[in-house]
Amino acid sequence: MKHTALQMSAVVLAGALAACQPAQDPKAEAAAQAAAQAQAAEEMAKSFEAEYGKQNWELARAHGDVLMSKFPASDAAARIEEAAIDILVDLNGFSRVTRLAVAAQRPAPIQVAWFNLYATSGMTCFDYLIGDDQVVAPDEESSYTETIVRVPGSCLTFRVSYPVPDVADPPALTSGYVTFGCLASQYKITPPVVETWARILRRSPRAKLLLKNAALAHGANREHLADRFSRHGVTIDRLVFEGPAEHCDFLAAYSRIDVALDTFPYNGGTTTSEALWQGVPVLAFRGDRWASRTSASILVAAGLDEWVAEGVDDYVARAVGLASDPRTPERLGTERRDMRPRLLTSRVCDTYGFARAMEAIYRRLGQPAGAGPAASS
Repeated sequence: MKHTALQMSAVVLAGALAACQPAQDPKAEAAAQAAAQAQAAEEMAKSFEAEYGKQNWELARAHGDVLMSKFPASDAAARIEEAAIDILVDLNGFSRVTRLAVAAQRPAPIQVAWFNLYATSGMTCFDYLIGDDQVVAPDEESSYTETIVRVPGSCLTFRVSYPVPDVADPPALTSGYVTFGCLASQYKITPPVVETWARILRRSPRAKLLLKNAALAHGANREHLADRFSRHGVTIDRLVFEGPAEHCDFLAAYSRIDVALDTFPYNGGTTTSEALWQGVPVLAFRGDRWASRTSASILVAAGLDEWVAEGVDDYVARAVGLASDPRTPERLGTERRDMRPRLLTSRVCDTYGFARAMEAIYRRLGQPAGAGPAASS
């Protein structure tokens, strides 16, 4: 191998940068783009230094000092190939579709997808896809164009290092009823989600549902959503709709939610992690695809298996049970007080262990042919 473990870490950083939007033409926008890139680089440097120290940032820069965002896909691929990178890790997926062209040109001998893919890419340019035991069932692997590599715990291990509100007591302690809630983007609140949440509310006559997202800033969207619920027998007095806010204030909405309800088939990721960090348990269920199991991945790695239902009917039954059980407010109060310490000692927040596991995977994948197994689940 030509590169050290530190250099391989720099490759991951380069992969993240490659996911950025390429510089724009016409020339009138060039100056603005250059200024934005310079500011982004400065902010990235400050963030990295604050997290890992200036010396480590300088070492990473020594091996990955080009902002790929300023190069078209073909030029970015050429630079990666010239750098003789052993393993290219893509953090983009389909987030910026035009940047898939970088990986499609095969600039590295081993190419790995991670983080922004919640299913197979369907592309032969990715050799491996990093997941975990929850998101991909063994009998589904044959449907993937990539070889699945699993990390212990969750592939969505997280750490909260930005300002957040303090954990608040569950509102049910004073209101006398359970408030369900969801802060997911509106596009995740699909017709089956509305129908299922309406089932919960119809069977829990005192419960309420709080929804908060950017789309609900507009009256027409609130009216449309209320109409969708009314078709399933839920009146507007059972619903609370709120628009966006600055992020810390946005998260403060969890002080008004007792139990978060997950969306499907597109589960929460960041939404699930942030709800838990605010002390709010997330009720989810294992779906029929990766995107429908991301919350299960997070919850199981957090040691919160009891919040993962086995299907939509079980999901409804558990929610109704929580709303009707007079012990729920006290139980939730205890869970909230213990949640952050519990998370910090669980795999889902073990970022150090996760980094070591990822490094071990890179070393294993980078072994010369015949030196041992290339991957292990």
